[in-house]
Amino acid sequence: MLRDARGENQFVVTSRSDMLRGAQAVDGIAPWSIELEADRYLNGRFAQIYDKRMDLLPPDLQAKALSFRPDVLRALEKPLELDLFFANILSGCGEGENDGQWLHRLIGLAHRDAVEGVVDRYLTHADATGQSAAIWGVLAARGSFDRTQLVALMRSLRVAAPDLAIGLDKLIDTMIAARHLRQPTTSVAFAHPSVRAGFEKHLKADLFRYQPAFATLLTALTTLPQPHAEWGMETAARLIDEGRRLVVGVEGGAFTFDVPAAAQSAIDGWLEEALVDPAADFPKVLQLASDVGSAASNPSELARWLLTSVQRGGAFFVERWTAPNFPDAWYERISEDRRSFPIAERFVRDQLSDEHGSYGTGFPAALDRIATGLESAYRHAARRLVGMGYGSNVEAVVTGALRDLPAFKSVFEEALDDLGGDDAKQAKNAELWRGIIDGECDYGFEEYHTSGHDDDGYASSIIAELYIEAVRAAGDWKELAEHNRASEFGYYWARAIRDADVSVAPCLEELTAMFATAQAEGHEDEAWDALRNHWHPNFREKLKQALSAGIPEQGDNQAALACGMGVDQTLLAEAFDASPTAASRVAFLCDLIGARRCYSKPQKAGMPRLIQGLDLSYREIGWALFLGAPRAAPLSSHAIELLKQAAETAPPRILSQIVPFLIKAGDAPAEPIRRWLDEAHDKDLAEAAASAAIAIGDDEAITMALQHPRANARVVALEFLAGEAGLPFPPGILARAADPGRRVRQALVLALSAKPHPEHFPVLLRLAGDTWSDADPSYNEPDSFPIARKAVEALAAYAPLSDEISDQLIKLATATTDRALGQECLQVAAGHGSAAMRMKIRAIFDDRDRGWLRLDALNALVFADTIETEVLNPFTAERIVRLGAALAPSAVVLVCRHAPLEIAVGLCERMAHSNADRSLAVLGAYFLHDREPDVADAILDLLPQGHPARGLFGDEEGLLPASVLDGLGDIKRQRWVQKWMSGRIGKA
Repeated sequence: MLRDARGENQFVVTSRSDMLRGAQAVDGIAPWSIELEADRYLNGRFAQIYDKRMDLLPPDLQAKALSFRPDVLRALEKPLELDLFFANILSGCGEGENDGQWLHRLIGLAHRDAVEGVVDRYLTHADATGQSAAIWGVLAARGSFDRTQLVALMRSLRVAAPDLAIGLDKLIDTMIAARHLRQPTTSVAFAHPSVRAGFEKHLKADLFRYQPAFATLLTALTTLPQPHAEWGMETAARLIDEGRRLVVGVEGGAFTFDVPAAAQSAIDGWLEEALVDPAADFPKVLQLASDVGSAASNPSELARWLLTSVQRGGAFFVERWTAPNFPDAWYERISEDRRSFPIAERFVRDQLSDEHGSYGTGFPAALDRIATGLESAYRHAARRLVGMGYGSNVEAVVTGALRDLPAFKSVFEEALDDLGGDDAKQAKNAELWRGIIDGECDYGFEEYHTSGHDDDGYASSIIAELYIEAVRAAGDWKELAEHNRASEFGYYWARAIRDADVSVAPCLEELTAMFATAQAEGHEDEAWDALRNHWHPNFREKLKQALSAGIPEQGDNQAALACGMGVDQTLLAEAFDASPTAASRVAFLCDLIGARRCYSKPQKAGMPRLIQGLDLSYREIGWALFLGAPRAAPLSSHAIELLKQAAETAPPRILSQIVPFLIKAGDAPAEPIRRWLDEAHDKDLAEAAASAAIAIGDDEAITMALQHPRANARVVALEFLAGEAGLPFPPGILARAADPGRRVRQALVLALSAKPHPEHFPVLLRLAGDTWSDADPSYNEPDSFPIARKAVEALAAYAPLSDEISDQLIKLATATTDRALGQECLQVAAGHGSAAMRMKIRAIFDDRDRGWLRLDALNALVFADTIETEVLNPFTAERIVRLGAALAPSAVVLVCRHAPLEIAVGLCERMAHSNADRSLAVLGAYFLHDREPDVADAILDLLPQGHPARGLFGDEEGLLPASVLDGLGDIKRQRWVQKWMSGRIGKA
């Protein structure tokens, strides 16, 4: 055939590079040779191959192939892989598979079949002595090896199995040349995971033949001389583990990966030495010993006890470790081995805290059966935990370390230092969190801070908590009371008492000391919670006086009330009676009922009895608070008077409960509401105060709300004022365009959109540049500026726009990172700007370097009410069919909406007569139907007889299936055609 080759009759011959070298033909044809590799298919050529193959698929599979296209082009590199992908897609989706699973399977098959089969066939012809077992064994065990290690291995193999050694390096070189293996520098490795799979497929097909090669390889690896002895031992150990995985399931489990006794003994010896070597990588060696050490090796047995909790056959334990139920003789043998202590100590010191499975607080006692006296190792591990976040074995480590309680005190104090730093950090970040809550940061910044750091200080808090519990259990609570840093751990002391059972119940003296410490630290609420569980009558008067006088902090107050409800409800009645003023009694009732979420069911059941026992007016107020303002019956004049008295001095949390009753009664408590606004720092209380100000129509209070430090109050005030204000809005409202809270600016832009006025125009222009983003960067979402988008949309009400403003919008469209904002800018400029601006937008479309902005510019022209002839002139049929899949449909819609009817009809008829462009004809008919239904029907009649698209304007209700576009040309176009016709055709 090649004899006929000449200038006008040329041939292209392809060959695998290894076959070419094997035929010794490389030099002879070098002047005419080009090496083809994956990079030869860059610059869109690989995508062109994909598209040509996609066009040959049945119509129902073309849509799937189009949706798979980006992922396939990222995952596959060679035409052979692509050929296999398209061969497999013809088999259809598997039963129960979704599209994602189907795609994953197709790509996997393309990789596997393209590489595995080639590797398997190659080894079948090239390996006659079992060398593929040696190559796979070393690479599976180590991932790579260098040339010096290969030479050492070949020398060792030459003694035991010359056939395995001779030519091993040549086979490796040939496989590197064939791109099955890679050698970027001096290290050799699999070129791709599918190459390894090809080796394994080849080995599994005849394991009986390769078993001697594996045995010889293990012997050679375990007898390597220095300096490769260490490498050889570790490689052999890893090979045993990989080999066992290889043979699993072969011939129904008939095969085992046999290890020569001498090799196993050598590996055991190496593992045993490494486990007690301080310089060894202990976690790695411990895992190896667990995986491949023999039952005759005590250190390996201990490794399995530590890591798997089973003697043989387990890889890891699930969630919680449990001590294996081994015979006493086993424990005696392991504990008497002098190597067990250093291994256990190293595990506790360096590894236990990093393990993911939970060993539990019973682990130290279980380990005692093997090694005792590990307190210093536990303490070292506990000291490493200070400052760390959540860990599943913090409790296990600390439990072991607490066996030497005096020595652990220094770790406890280090934990206090860390917790103190966390408290200081939280105080320092208070303003940051206020800004986040008030919407002064992008969503991504907010999400980063709110979703992370939840476990800061976890390990230190466990150390403090368990230390205090241990000190108390030892009966030495005075050590806590007399500690020079007692004021720093009152919170943990109170919680320890709260959670203590009756066997370690506190005495009065300890309760007194704990209460004073917790109160001084600002954790009075925890102290009352502790007393609720371990009540002592000596605190009755203290609790009564505190409740009567009123406790300023809401959390402390609720905990004290819950304590009273839990231990002595008569105390609450006495405390109420002892309250010095009517105002303090009303506040008492508000707190008592407001704290009911802290009560147990029986305690809640006792509340009606408490309320019913009050004097008439207070009983009215109590029931009203219990039911809430909307459901409560009208209050008597005397009860209202009591609420007014309370409102004069009540803090914001009390005002939030009583002001609604005053307003319901027809009162307008302006001064209390103004004070409420002035004193409210909580966002919810500030919002409630603003709502109350609006409810009574107090202009001064509403103005205060508009200027409040919390954004929730400002939003409520702004929405009310904007709704009531005439035009134009007063400067105080317009000034909110500079508000730091995004919810305030969102409320403003909505108000400006609803009430256009010339004086609002500059404010909208300013808001058009707002860059608050609601995108989530953790999902790689692009920037999204909703405030700016709404502002640009509102500018349409000020049409016609000057060229200066339109040009400003066009510049914003070309500069913004929010594509949706750019689209809005172009549409407003095209729809409400001058003809010159529309020409400028068309120029964006004409610029091939503009990317997706070209499509956005074209669509902006489509949506404009008026388009000039000079804008439409370039959109001829010849140009449209050469446009990309996204641009061509938009160009057709532009012509069919805005061009003279005869031009639009001519375009559609031209498309209908082209097999590749018929979907564009259907699209044109769809948009011409509103202009001239008969013309649209005539265009559809040009489609092939019986095609379902001819019934586009039929009486069928609901959406037509996406398959109605099948067979109408380029599948990539059909996706965009469907988007334009989404009112009639559903998604694929």
